[in-house]
Amino acid sequence: VTRSWLLVIPMRPTLTNAVHNMHYRKASADRKLWRTAGKDAAERADVPELASLEVTCWGVYPGGRLPDPDAVAPSLKGVLDGIVDAGVIPDDAGEWVKAITYLPAVKDKGATPALHVLLEDCG
Repeated sequence: VTRSWLLVIPMRPTLTNAVHNMHYRKASADRKLWRTAGKDAAERADVPELASLEVTCWGVYPGGRLPDPDAVAPSLKGVLDGIVDAGVIPDDAGEWVKAITYLPAVKDKGATPALHVLLEDCG
């Protein structure tokens, strides 16, 4: 049985195209926001220290046009840094993050825009 934790971060994911058009200071502030959210979500979910993990993520939106599956990468990068800050893994390098899977975004009418990040223990 694989242990897993679903982190739901209730913020509209920052997409790759948006980051490309941001001033570097704004992009840095956005990354810090996602990093803090990732740390807080991992601590709330009580994710223990792991030898390694696999990550699956997807955006959830109340409607409209959905982004490409990998467009949420800038948000996930910040979340992974926060998971490191929470002490789940020592670093987000390939030694500890064995796989990252981006699933297509989902429409959920009335939902708060969010990034869902599933962590699976593979250690």
